Amino acid sequence: MNNFKKTITYLLCLAFFVFFTLKKDIIFTGGQKSHENENKEMLFEEDFESTVLKAKEENKFIFIDCYTDWCYWCKVLDTATFQNTEFASFMNSKFVNLKINAEKDFGKSIAMKYFVRGYPTAIILDKDLNLKGKISGFSKPEEYKKQVIKIMGNKKTKMSNIIDTNIYDPMYSKMFREKIGGKYKKNKRPKKEEIEFFFTKETDYNKEENFAMIWRFSQNCPDKILELVKSNKKEFKKRFGENAVNDVMYSYYSRMLQKAIDSNNEENLDNIISMALDIWGKDQKEMITFNTKSEFYLKTKNCQKIIEITDNFIKQNKSKDINSTINSLSWDFYENIEEKTCLKAAISWMESLSNLKPYEIDTHAALLYKIGEYNKAKTKAEEAISKGILQKDSMLSTRELLIEIENKINLTTN
Repeated sequence: MNNFKKTITYLLCLAFFVFFTLKKDIIFTGGQKSHENENKEMLFEEDFESTVLKAKEENKFIFIDCYTDWCYWCKVLDTATFQNTEFASFMNSKFVNLKINAEKDFGKSIAMKYFVRGYPTAIILDKDLNLKGKISGFSKPEEYKKQVIKIMGNKKTKMSNIIDTNIYDPMYSKMFREKIGGKYKKNKRPKKEEIEFFFTKETDYNKEENFAMIWRFSQNCPDKILELVKSNKKEFKKRFGENAVNDVMYSYYSRMLQKAIDSNNEENLDNIISMALDIWGKDQKEMITFNTKSEFYLKTKNCQKIIEITDNFIKQNKSKDINSTINSLSWDFYENIEEKTCLKAAISWMESLSNLKPYEIDTHAALLYKIGEYNKAKTKAEEAISKGILQKDSMLSTRELLIEIENKINLTTN
């Protein structure tokens, strides 16, 4: 009987020990396993070579985040999008990811190869280094993911998958900033005559090295070359990617718009808008039409016409996020317009918007300052600085504006 009791006691103790051990493992290591599976942040490889090797081994796409040390939106993209748990998990499952400073070492070669000059820019390649597409700027996780998925479904471009910067003209290389030993290498911009001469001696723009010159120096290209790209844009997009070709087409659009401005030819606006819709798509019709007309009327100093189309644009887009568009135009008013009536219209536009970012509140403050509403300007400047601090932005330019405002207040009260 004693032996039986001892046996039962031993078995009960053993069962309790096993149960507690398993439960302890669930409690204390379960959370860790979950953390590992969630991949709360995107995983990035250390260098390009290991990225390519891993992509081939795991049959994944390659995602290259091109950034610079000075790029504000690169940092925002890091914290607001790349550190989003759901987005990071998706990217880690489909991609081998790499961060690369586009102004250092091999980063410059990447920027040259894939036509990068604004940051942040993401380059998406297949495992064999064929270009699928690019994403420029910042977007929130959900929108950024949509762009990534769309590019994953793109056909690969016909660009060479070899990264060889020796094929390019030296003028092209000079247009990419390079940081060596903490200091930027000083490169002189090529002279206009040198660029123009290049375009007189080259004729085959299906070559990557020649198209690269069109892309980087499109503002100096002869009209006939830009018209060549426009007429054959589908083929150029298949070869070099949609983003690079659209960059060239933007220069063509800007040139045509500038010609209309110089001649004050309002009748040509419809043709320019039609060309822009053909380039960027009819789904952007409302925004393209507004931006084209507002630019034309601003440069031709037709303030009343801008007020008319902007008031109408705001009414028609109350449910949409148009803050950035209206802020940009309002800032143009601050810098270029002196008429109080027009400045007051810009102030009313800013007042009609909601959920303003710190730099947008700064625009509101600057406009109030310009028309002499110093106390209201001070309130807005202080609001912009407070919100900026919460977002870890020093708001230096707004602080300088606030000093000017306070000086004006002191002068008027003394």
